[in-house]
Amino acid sequence: MPQSKFKSNFLILVLCFFFAKTNLHAQDKIFLVKGLVLDNKQQPVPGASVTILSSPTEQIISKTITNEKGGYQFESGGGSIEILVSYVGYGLNRTKPLLISRNTVIDPVILQDDNKLKEVVIKGESTPPLIQASGGKIVFNVANSVSSQGSNALEVLKKAPGVTVNPDNTINIAGRQGALVMLNGKQTYLQPAELSDLLKSISSSNVKTIEVINNPSAQYDAAGSGGIINIVLKKNENEGLNGTFDTGVSYGYSLKNNTALSFNYRKDKINVFGNYSQTVGSHGFRYGIDRDEDGQSYRGWSHDTDQRKTISSSVGMDYNIAHHQTIGVQFNGNFLFGPGDINTRTTISDLATGTLENTLLSESNYYHQSSNRYNSNLNYRYEDTLGNVLTVDADYGKFNGGQGILQPNTYLLPDGTVSSANNTRTVNNRDINLYALFANYARHLWAGKFSAGLKYSSITAANLFDLYAIDNNEELLNTQSSNNFDFKEQIFSSFVQYEHPLTDKLSFQGGMRLEETTATGLLSTIQAGQQEGNIKRNYWNGFPSIGLVMKVKEGETLSLNYGKRIDRPAYQDLNPIEQPFDGLTTIKGNPYLLPQLTNRVSLQFSFKKTIIDLSVSRTSNYFAYVTDTLGGNKVVMQTRNLGVQKQAGLNIIQQIRPLKIWNISANAVVYYMHNQIALDETRIFSLGRLAASLNIQQTIQLPLGMKGEVGAVFNTNRLGGSNDISRRNSQVDLALQKSLLKNKAKVSLAITDIYQGNKWDSTNYYSNYFIRSYGHAETRQVKLNFSYNFGNTKVKAPKENESGLKSETNRL
Repeated sequence: MPQSKFKSNFLILVLCFFFAKTNLHAQDKIFLVKGLVLDNKQQPVPGASVTILSSPTEQIISKTITNEKGGYQFESGGGSIEILVSYVGYGLNRTKPLLISRNTVIDPVILQDDNKLKEVVIKGESTPPLIQASGGKIVFNVANSVSSQGSNALEVLKKAPGVTVNPDNTINIAGRQGALVMLNGKQTYLQPAELSDLLKSISSSNVKTIEVINNPSAQYDAAGSGGIINIVLKKNENEGLNGTFDTGVSYGYSLKNNTALSFNYRKDKINVFGNYSQTVGSHGFRYGIDRDEDGQSYRGWSHDTDQRKTISSSVGMDYNIAHHQTIGVQFNGNFLFGPGDINTRTTISDLATGTLENTLLSESNYYHQSSNRYNSNLNYRYEDTLGNVLTVDADYGKFNGGQGILQPNTYLLPDGTVSSANNTRTVNNRDINLYALFANYARHLWAGKFSAGLKYSSITAANLFDLYAIDNNEELLNTQSSNNFDFKEQIFSSFVQYEHPLTDKLSFQGGMRLEETTATGLLSTIQAGQQEGNIKRNYWNGFPSIGLVMKVKEGETLSLNYGKRIDRPAYQDLNPIEQPFDGLTTIKGNPYLLPQLTNRVSLQFSFKKTIIDLSVSRTSNYFAYVTDTLGGNKVVMQTRNLGVQKQAGLNIIQQIRPLKIWNISANAVVYYMHNQIALDETRIFSLGRLAASLNIQQTIQLPLGMKGEVGAVFNTNRLGGSNDISRRNSQVDLALQKSLLKNKAKVSLAITDIYQGNKWDSTNYYSNYFIRSYGHAETRQVKLNFSYNFGNTKVKAPKENESGLKSETNRL
């Protein structure tokens, strides 16, 4: 489609957005709905919570409370609804679906005494399970995970159901690559390595939940072909001053300390909140790379020590301008800094005879490392009782970081004498600026719900890479490899979405998102002193999403969904200059790399405590890292478009409660992946493999205010990357927690990865070439953690506004 036509479509959506906001009010009929809440003695119940849900999607339309006479009323745009009534000491009451087509007086709702509820509250059994399903998303309740205490957000993410974090920091959901990671519903716009640094700086004590969203609607950014992972950070909103202090130590290869403090102060219309966390100590990695090529065998083993400290902080304020309006501001900072060191020993032998020819001793001394992220947000929200919701967010973020690395390489003969040696120094600096502005509007329309939104985001990245050869303590700049690479990407997007109940049991949701991407990359080398390469991209994509939800009966739903998503290349993957990784490996970008597109269809059945999801997907322009020969004894790592990837998967979530004190949350994923790829005209592959993953989390309430936890994750052999085969791995964690000081304090002891089964081991074969990568991180640790809640924790928070993010994640 020509660009002018796309812009005209974009303008239509803009007009649709504002037309919906200003003119559609007159076309809707508004009905007044009244009701009464009584107890089992026919006496009015004042102060009861009344929630109005759309049927059968179960989305929250509005909330209210009963007056002193037990009465309530609200305005409705019509359609099928359900009413949920709750009050302390009474059982939850839910009406049958009601069709509203005129002013209506609903039959009184009768609440019954619920002694069982009181017993549950006393015993603390109302705590949600570690893993639960909620309207199209899988929720991992990190705050309730004992073994997650004393770690960081990246480590916790590895425990989320169906989520796999690969050694190169890419993230998969149920075997699908290209997961989009968000913080509090917002994109980070960072590359995998930078995102990994950010998540490492966030203490697990500041993480509330991790939401895995397999079928995002059109309201979400289209990025993330594998789905969306939303990390929700804690935010206390109780009256007065409240807070939590956490501290702990852990030991694996060395001793580490983590400390965190979070607080909030709410009075009248103002809520001020913030947190600070830090981690001190080194982290170890052990890994090897084996390679067979051109009659030679290379066997390398590395000891990697990361001594970076991490600091994370945030402060913000919300202010209620009026009854329906809130404005907020927030500032965040995440920092990693400190040295590191990698020592590698590689033996080079004759492949046929095994005779040792050379030994390479190489070191990567990271004498300087820094990673700093700053982010600010200004937000506004309007929501009234008619279901009109307007949200506006403005974000600015800045990321800067760099590395200075000394890399001496020494070749030894079999008798131990030095045959040759060289020494290099590399300097890599990154400076990234991020801007985002978006507005979403939703309202009831024609007995359904209409939503529309606009968004603009901009990323500018400046990357400097200098390579020096060191000889007799003198440095000589390599003018061929040293370069500056500047990248800029702008995305204009808009969406419209409409949800409508077709019957009292069947509802429809349809949406379209349009995104226009403009990207430029400019490469300049020191040797040329001018532009060496110029990358230009300008393309648009449409991303439809369609869903049908049928309420089979109470507690059982069946949904059918279709969606299309995209993964854009990371800017550094476009830089064509070779950069050394070690003495035998270089990394090179690909300026011709294209975005990959994924179409996915899923059928989901939910009943009681079970969810079964069956899905198929197809990814075109599939890209992945390829390790290929460079000539001589060296290899190059490069991201390439390879072909088509297809996947069919079955995802099952089951909640089991054998005893009142024993909860089990299980998630099983079985999928078949097929790659139809070509490395070049002669190396063409058609590879397929069946794989599975199992995640079981168990909690047991013990006497004396104690709680035990057992967690286990198992992954079978699986296909990944281009034609890599990853071997099975697993992890088992044990944890024990004790409540103290009238439940204000908790102390926990955990042992993670008891038998050190969480290792990576992948192999790759083609054209007389073999490579194996294997190793493990410092996952086996003993952790002791203490937390204390202070302040006015007994006072309930005000009514929670349903945010745009919460509405989106509740959609099937």
